Amino acid sequence: MDAFGHGTDPTESRPTVINRKRTYARRIAVAAGRIGTDRHGNHARMVTLLEEARVPLLFGDAGRAGVGEFAKGMVVVRLTVDYRAPVVVDSQELRVEVSLRELKFASVTLDYTVYSGPSVEDPVAVVADTVLAPYDLATRRPRRFIGAERAFLKDRLADD
Repeated sequence: MDAFGHGTDPTESRPTVINRKRTYARRIAVAAGRIGTDRHGNHARMVTLLEEARVPLLFGDAGRAGVGEFAKGMVVVRLTVDYRAPVVVDSQELRVEVSLRELKFASVTLDYTVYSGPSVEDPVAVVADTVLAPYDLATRRPRRFIGAERAFLKDRLADD
């Protein structure tokens, strides 16, 4: 098993694969200065938008729930962004949904759906995913999720 919990280790149970998902939805205000003169969001701005959707969940909501470990260190291991349509900002908000795909011992995969407006009725413009790993800043090494972190992620993002 690598440092991020990938691979197999026969002494451990399998990672949690989420079959039924619960979404965490955010409406993100898109300021005029964050888009180009053509009203089209570029890739770097989309990555920032995805971050703005997950940070309140992992750092804000988790902290209020007594799970402050996320804020002590979390790294993006992998990021994939697939564009289904141009992200043309006609309204001031975009709806971003975050859901849990897989929870391993030392990494989590989050899925994102970005709508072209504030509603689920708006067309989907982007689907994305990130693999995140908890990280100990003091030792500069990846770490495993603690039970409270795993419970928080399952409680907030999985129906299983």
